[in-house]
Amino acid sequence: MRIFFYPLLIALLSLNTALHAQFYAEPFTADLGGWGNPPLGFEFAANGEADAFADWNTRSRIRSASLGGAMVFTGPGAVARTTSPAIVLPGPVDGDLYLSFYTYFSSAGGAPRVFIQGDNGMSVDTILQLGLEAGEETSAGDYHLLALGGQLGDAATLTIQFDLVGGPANFWIIDDVELSRTLPDPVTFPRYFGETLTQAGLPFIVDDNSAPAVPFQLVVDWLPGIT
Repeated sequence: MRIFFYPLLIALLSLNTALHAQFYAEPFTADLGGWGNPPLGFEFAANGEADAFADWNTRSRIRSASLGGAMVFTGPGAVARTTSPAIVLPGPVDGDLYLSFYTYFSSAGGAPRVFIQGDNGMSVDTILQLGLEAGEETSAGDYHLLALGGQLGDAATLTIQFDLVGGPANFWIIDDVELSRTLPDPVTFPRYFGETLTQAGLPFIVDDNSAPAVPFQLVVDWLPGIT
C-alpha cells in the first residue's frame, strides 16, 4: 500500500470560500495598465509567452488565472524593471494587506525582487527565494502571495516595483497582480484541482509546489493483489 502525504510547508490558509476583499487587479492589456511609463525591459505579450527568447521552443504560456496577455521580459539580460502607477489604499493599512501575482521565471543567475513603496516613505523589500540555479526555471504557473500586514504604516497610496537583482534572467513573465484586504483563497497548480475541491465543498490547503491537500485526509492507492 502506498500512502501519499502532501507536506504542509506553508501556513494554513483560509478554509472558507468567501470572496476576499480585493481592491486592485491588473491582468495586463496592451497599455500594461500604466506600469513602467515606460517599463525597462518589459513589454506586453498578448499570448502570455516570452517567445522572443531564442530557446523558448515549446514552452507553455504563463498559467495565470486570467489567461490573457501578460507583462514579459525577454533576455538574456540583467536590466528589467517595471513600476505600477500609484494605487490608492482603501483606508489605513494597519491590518491585513496581501499582494499576489503569477510569474514564470527562468534564471541566468539573477533573482526577482518585489519592492512595495508607500507614499509615507515606508516600504517592503522582498527578493523571491525561488531556489533556482542558473539555467533553471519555475513552473509556468508560479503563484506568490506576500503578506504585507501593517508594514506600510499610514500610507494612503503605494507602488509596486518588480526588478532583477544579482544577475541576469533568460525570461520573466508576470500576470494577474492583485491587492486584497483579506487572505485570498488558496490557489493550486493546475487551478482545476482547487476549483474541483471548492465545488465539492471541501476546504483545502496547498504546499509550496501549489499541490492541494484536504486537512486530516489521506489518499490511499492499493497495490495490485492487495484486497
